[in-house]
Amino acid sequence: MQIGDPITQRKLYEFLVEARDAGLFRAVTDNGAGGLSSSVGEMCTLSGGAEVDLTEAPLKYEGLQPWEIFLSEAQERMTLAVPPEKWKAFATLARRRDVEVARLGHFTGSGQLRIWYQGRLYGALALEFLHEGCPRMEIPAVWSAPRVAAPPPLPEGDCPEWVVRVLEALNIRSTEEKSRMYDGEVKGLSVVKPYVGVRSDVPSDATVIRVEYGEHEGIALAEGVNPFLSDLDTYAMAASVVDEGARRIVSVGGRWDQIAGLDNFCWPDPVLSEGTPDGPYKMAQLVRANQALYDVCVAYGIPLISGKDSMKNDSVRGGRKISIPPPCYFRRLENWTMCERQ
Repeated sequence: MQIGDPITQRKLYEFLVEARDAGLFRAVTDNGAGGLSSSVGEMCTLSGGAEVDLTEAPLKYEGLQPWEIFLSEAQERMTLAVPPEKWKAFATLARRRDVEVARLGHFTGSGQLRIWYQGRLYGALALEFLHEGCPRMEIPAVWSAPRVAAPPPLPEGDCPEWVVRVLEALNIRSTEEKSRMYDGEVKGLSVVKPYVGVRSDVPSDATVIRVEYGEHEGIALAEGVNPFLSDLDTYAMAASVVDEGARRIVSVGGRWDQIAGLDNFCWPDPVLSEGTPDGPYKMAQLVRANQALYDVCVAYGIPLISGKDSMKNDSVRGGRKISIPPPCYFRRLENWTMCERQ
């Protein structure tokens, strides 16, 4: 999976907005997990089929096989349905916006998704089989509350060495060094900065970005993250991050009735297998986290407008399987009127 490129993302975003306003495409979706196979495979259900030619597909690496091109995820790539009579204007706008575009085929009503490469047919799948042919998984979930030992008593002494070690830990120490690598002043629209205080070195509870110059409309951004509670109960973890994100928005003047949420799950593999004998417990943790997300968002009246998940966060090092703890990140965004704070 590629690392995101913020500059490319911004170019693509502005291009898409302008193309949308000019009516140059009919549908759009991203090439996330599964790449073109997902984006075209989903979009062609609207027409009933598609013919895809991978010959002109832009490649990050040379030597990719057709199936690799079709399945490759790309963080900054989108698939658009452009009417043939608007392709010229679409391509002209892309060049002006410094965005690379390629014509990869057309939609049909054949009932099949057909993949070509250099004049050869490499694959053909019936849409019914593609979307309904695989039976839905039934994954067992077994919950048992873990027993966590009480923490040991704190050592005595004046600022012992362990205090220094704790303050140096990556989960506690300042993130300013990493955060300063990103420009919080792009376009000069930030109002509440990522760092505040007399020396601008204290992390802010949330950030606020003005939507347009001269306007008093702004967007407040905040997030809640608490993977430490996952060892106790993922229900409590997910509930706490929703609450934290909401409180952070309110702390910078955001209006509660305009909050919207985005949930992000990063989870270890919950599917029971020989290599994952604790799959049912990990699945139960996921169920409880989702239940908390539902309960708290309904109670707070906060709609979830988007989100993402990653369910295979495991690796084998030195013959030993390592799974990440199951965190749920909750990001909040809200439109609000800055003149209310003035």
